[in-house]
Amino acid sequence: MESHGPDFKGRWYDPHGPDHANPYSDFNFFIDSKITDRHGILIRGRITDIYGDATFSGDMSGTRITFTKIYSEKARRNPAVAPAEMFYDGINVNGKFSGKFIVFYGENVVLHEGTFEMQQA
Repeated sequence: MESHGPDFKGRWYDPHGPDHANPYSDFNFFIDSKITDRHGILIRGRITDIYGDATFSGDMSGTRITFTKIYSEKARRNPAVAPAEMFYDGINVNGKFSGKFIVFYGENVVLHEGTFEMQQA
């Protein structure tokens, strides 16, 4: 895999999460693969933030981005890190994706949720 800078830079904000000392974090979003289909672009890649490394997969169009993020096993050893998949959904307004994320505990119980924004680096 060729090393490159982040495709997007962003910030998530989680005021009700388990780590009240760090209610927000800047993050870097690296798209490692893109596959275009009739609905948009399927994307996969990596995210780095204050807690470490994560991977993601999802869909992106000119107006919307949705993806699922999971922290690495090493990062999940930190009790402040989400132990499960995190689901992100955002819309593009003036070149910036903004939206929310949700972490579920069990089948339909929301562990916590927050917001995010990101734009091309």
